[in-house]
Amino acid sequence: MNTRIAAANPAAPPAVERWQGLWLVVPPVLVLMAVSAMIRSQVSGVLVASLRGAAALLALGYLALALRAHARGRALETSFVVVRTHYVQAILLSSLHLYWATAWAFERGQFPLIAAQIAFAYGCTLLLGWARRGHCEVGFGPIPIILSTNFFMCFKDEWFFLQFAMIAFGLAAKEFIRWKRDGRSIHVFNPSAFSLFVFSLALLAGGQTNITWAPQIATELIRPPHIYFVIFAVGLVVQYLFEVTLVTLAAGLALALLGLAYTAATGIYWFMDSGIPIAVFLGIHLLITDPATSPRDNLGRFVFGALYGTSAFVLYGVLEHLGQPRFYDKLLCVPLLNLLVPLIEGWARRVPVAAFAPFAPFAPFAAHTPRQRNLVFMGLWLLLFGTMVGTHTLGPDHPGLATSFWEHACDAHLHNGCRNLRAIHRDDCADGSADACLAVVDDIRRRGADPGQPQLATYALARACDLGRADICPQFAQALAADGGRAIAARCGARDAEACYLLGSAHMMGYGVASDHAAGFRYFAQSCDLGLPKGCGVTAQTYLYGVGTPRDVTRGLAADDRACAGGQVAACMELGQFLVTGSGDVPRDERRGLSLFARACHFGLEQACRAD
Repeated sequence: MNTRIAAANPAAPPAVERWQGLWLVVPPVLVLMAVSAMIRSQVSGVLVASLRGAAALLALGYLALALRAHARGRALETSFVVVRTHYVQAILLSSLHLYWATAWAFERGQFPLIAAQIAFAYGCTLLLGWARRGHCEVGFGPIPIILSTNFFMCFKDEWFFLQFAMIAFGLAAKEFIRWKRDGRSIHVFNPSAFSLFVFSLALLAGGQTNITWAPQIATELIRPPHIYFVIFAVGLVVQYLFEVTLVTLAAGLALALLGLAYTAATGIYWFMDSGIPIAVFLGIHLLITDPATSPRDNLGRFVFGALYGTSAFVLYGVLEHLGQPRFYDKLLCVPLLNLLVPLIEGWARRVPVAAFAPFAPFAPFAAHTPRQRNLVFMGLWLLLFGTMVGTHTLGPDHPGLATSFWEHACDAHLHNGCRNLRAIHRDDCADGSADACLAVVDDIRRRGADPGQPQLATYALARACDLGRADICPQFAQALAADGGRAIAARCGARDAEACYLLGSAHMMGYGVASDHAAGFRYFAQSCDLGLPKGCGVTAQTYLYGVGTPRDVTRGLAADDRACAGGQVAACMELGQFLVTGSGDVPRDERRGLSLFARACHFGLEQACRAD
């Protein structure tokens, strides 16, 4: 369907005709401005500036294009194009985000920012098309790009302008980096995967992963019940409609076989808690199944998928060896594989398929139609998935999830058994297990601290004390006093939000350091700025009651709003009470206040259920 935005008469059409199409620029700008005006956005001045800056850039870009078109006597045109791949992916990815949000409150809080990103992506699409050709095709394409990107990386509030930069970079690459395949000009790279690759490299090079939510996203994906089954079911829809089953099947098969080989050789697991980590499992469904950037013949698809699975497996080990975050494994190989697509297709077309009959799952079905063969491949993928679930290679019963497995591996001196056990204790401590924190301390006392982590014992004691082990608090105070708080301060200075929160608590209560409410407030506020919801909750209290800082109800409730968005139900309750009654500078908003009560009630705060 083609819709003219303005007359394209080269003989200087009336100005009103040339400018009337600019209504299309209004919705993206309005959405960005509306999100910036929401209460949660008021917590971070950088976030507000990022949203409004993105809106301003779009508006200025459109103005410049319109003036250029007016001077040249040209019109800006647009076509609304419905592509089945795009709207199907948009629906399926939206359903996955909604399902994930049922189990992770933080994801629900991100929905307005995802909407802002989609609006910005539409705006950039219009800008790029009009700038290059004076004509732009719009449809559902930007939606799956944004939804896919947010399954793997999102920048924290104070760095959110980089999220817009990443989106713009990916869309520009889609527009400018193109080649011809089968006589058609198409983009070389999967847009979301390419921008994720480039920004991942930059984050790794600068050691700045902590300015993103990527580590939390990679671990929190597992939260919803039966998430492997949900992703598998959603993937089946895509595989049936677009016949890309072999890509996912080959990737899954490569990961499964390599994992089995490693376990047979060492007695432990390559991926510690799953045959295929949930983020990688999502990657084999989202990052490599784009029909435009993957091979179009069966042998090529099989090779492409197998290369991705092998690359993700190897990169996991390489990143671990380099001491880098391992969740980048699924992101760093996709653009290279996209570049290899013509070579893979050329090779696959020259190879007699019959020669691979003993190995290739597609050779015996050469006489069938493509749809029939795809159904067979879907059956094979179902068989592989069912086998992995049935043998506990995937899902909640994987042996690597049990600490006892790694304790046995460590006692038996299996390869990396003790190292992985220590890593599990550290992760469980960070996730809220006081016993795991004490295990970290005990391990350090027995064998010494890891290089580069001399402050870990003090941090673990602080966590255990904060998690309710009152008997440990004197040990924490003693350790903190021994170095004047420098160990925890170093972690806080390295943007560890939890460390900032713990140091704030120490200053507020006088544990091991001088009681200093002003310093406590600063550290609490820093933990909130770094994205720690409970840090925002305590920051709200310091503002509301004037502890360590002048009383400021507006800022206190803004911090409560951010804590509530991060799942702190007490903050939801407190904010709701202020909104229902109205107080000082806070306008009364009974409807929103009651909705916050309902949210707190839903997440188990009984007193909120009785509020009215």
